Amino acid sequence: MDTKEKQPDNEIGSTVEIRFTNIPGSAPLKGKVDTGAEVSSLHATEHSIQDGRVTFVCPELSSNRITVPLVTQQTVKSSDGGQEYRPVISLNVKVNGKLMTNVEFNLNDRGNMKFPVLI
Repeated sequence: MDTKEKQPDNEIGSTVEIRFTNIPGSAPLKGKVDTGAEVSSLHATEHSIQDGRVTFVCPELSSNRITVPLVTQQTVKSSDGGQEYRPVISLNVKVNGKLMTNVEFNLNDRGNMKFPVLI
């Protein structure tokens, strides 16, 4: 008899594999789960906003520049009391085999973080 407990469908571990289903040719990424985060975060550099769209680089996800519609911009307070504005995009993701649509991610340089995605 298997003594391992089955993880309930509504629980996920502290790290997960994430597939971005609406970014063609994208690679799966390891993400860190943060139940306290209001918006998920995706590693991005060189982002620019033009005509309601945001273009960015995420080498872990794709070898190409990625352009998607801009949902909004999020104001984030930094530890030094300053403010930063981050673009927010909406993507479809598959986590633990479950498809989630219209998941909002802010774009943030997570280059010094262990995981390129916080979800």
